[in-house]
Amino acid sequence: LMVIGASGYVGVATVNSLAGYAKDFVIKAGVRDVSSAKNSSLVGSGVKLVAADMSKPKTLVPAMSGVKVVFVVVPGHADRTALGIAGIKAAKDAGVQHVVVLSVCSVVKPGTIFADQFLPIEEYTKSCGLPYTIVRLPMFMENVLGQMQSIATTQQFYSPLDSNLEQNCASVGDIGEAVAKIMAQPERFTNKVLSLTGTPVNEGQFAEAFSAVLETPVSHVPVPYATSKQSMMDMGMPEWQVDGVIELYKMVASVEPCLTSPVSDLPAILNRELATPASLAAYVAPGLKAIKQAAEYEAAVAAAEAAEKMETMKLAASEADSAIKAAEKAKAEKAAAEKAAARLKATRVAINAGGLVLKKMGNEAAFKARYVWVDEDRKTVNWSKGETKEGPFKSINLAPGVVISAPTFNAAKAASMFGAAEPDGYIITVTEAPGKP
Repeated sequence: LMVIGASGYVGVATVNSLAGYAKDFVIKAGVRDVSSAKNSSLVGSGVKLVAADMSKPKTLVPAMSGVKVVFVVVPGHADRTALGIAGIKAAKDAGVQHVVVLSVCSVVKPGTIFADQFLPIEEYTKSCGLPYTIVRLPMFMENVLGQMQSIATTQQFYSPLDSNLEQNCASVGDIGEAVAKIMAQPERFTNKVLSLTGTPVNEGQFAEAFSAVLETPVSHVPVPYATSKQSMMDMGMPEWQVDGVIELYKMVASVEPCLTSPVSDLPAILNRELATPASLAAYVAPGLKAIKQAAEYEAAVAAAEAAEKMETMKLAASEADSAIKAAEKAKAEKAAAEKAAARLKATRVAINAGGLVLKKMGNEAAFKARYVWVDEDRKTVNWSKGETKEGPFKSINLAPGVVISAPTFNAAKAASMFGAAEPDGYIITVTEAPGKP
């Protein structure tokens, strides 16, 4: 079984679910660059990483050698029509027995951006002569996680929809699990077009879910389409893709069945309850809380620094001559050095005391809390198997000569509309020597 275009959100979710079938099948994950760090989540659990670039068809046929079922995850590229067809053609040339092809629910609306990209792919799939399954996807529930920073720090998130407008968005995790089941038993879904939509939900339900996990009111704020477009472009999305997403929002607003209907093949495939805003919020709750705590710390530091600066200005204004000013400057420099030393000392104490770290590896379904600390005397980094320092733990030695610097903070990375953001966290910088990370 093979997924090409495996490094995207749907690809990763599918490969992670396929890992559960590794005892019965060889699982391949096809990516453009096997050495890229972004593919780390695909390594392990019986998954074989192979080079397979849809923009370089010559790489595809050898990569698909011996593969029975391939999932073509059509990439989010302006030339995605040609790339998707190239992937399907390569599957046929390689002797693949069944092809699963990603499409979109809005393909039924010709004349829209995404429909005009995917309709030729669907038509080629149906006429290529291979047994096929086409999976049409809606917008993703996880899109809202691109606003984790705002949700955690301002208790607001934004979209161009009214808060009570329902859409049949689905969880990427549910989609990946469903596609894995289709690939494992393709004969059940031969020559079918499946709608993998979720139970219709609205932005107000997401607001309620985030409010519950943060224990503070979170609200959804409707914004004009132009504002939403600019926000997505500021996140680095290409304009053609942003315009396509805006078209989807307008379809939801006009209650187009393809993006609002409760009719879905997903529940029957999974044979369980689908993800909900509440389950999504619970899953990301540790990350949201970490972002909130980091923001509160930054605000407290900024307030203290502002107060200190104001006090220094008052003292400077009261100084009457250069001698007093020089003395005050020396005093301020000494205080700053003592403050820096105290902060570094506090950092070392905090690191040696340890703290909880959120861990998620491979195909694990959820974050796990692990207690991590540094023993400067023994020169080791230690992590427990539980949420406290007590009990079994593992260690690795620090490299000779390392020193531990003061903590820094990093703003959350902005995510595309089709993926989750990475939350803020507490970052400890470890260096071998000054200026050498």
